[in-house]
Amino acid sequence: MPKLDHITVISPTLAEGVSHVRHCLGIDVPFGTRHHYMGTHNHRLQLGDNVYLEIVACDPEGAEPGRARWFGLDSPAKVRSDWDSGRRLRGWVALVEGSVLVWLEAGRVPAHAELRDWLVEQLFAMLGVTVARDPDAQFSTTPSALGTSR
Repeated sequence: MPKLDHITVISPTLAEGVSHVRHCLGIDVPFGTRHHYMGTHNHRLQLGDNVYLEIVACDPEGAEPGRARWFGLDSPAKVRSDWDSGRRLRGWVALVEGSVLVWLEAGRVPAHAELRDWLVEQLFAMLGVTVARDPDAQFSTTPSALGTSR
């Protein structure tokens, strides 16, 4: 079962994200790391034993990754529009350790479509558990509800 790893503030610039969190929480979030493989960088704040808050933005000194960046960061106009309209805490990441370990132990890198389909199934399983705990939830846990074939 996936476990929440972190929640994410998606920011047009790292300075704006850090300033926003400082204004909201009254704390400075320390620098985290540069993601050289994605051309992004972040600040991170531990929220407990296993969950943290991330502030992420494109790294102006980073290289183009040659693939889509996470959280839609390849679309600076959309990131800016969301930011300016107040949509800032808008990402989350879940760990799916079991299958990752199985694939690594087998020395296997799954095909993109297989990995995508598996992640969608895990997401729906996690949402199903969440919805089952909320009697007022109005959410279908079947992929067909999203117009997909799986």
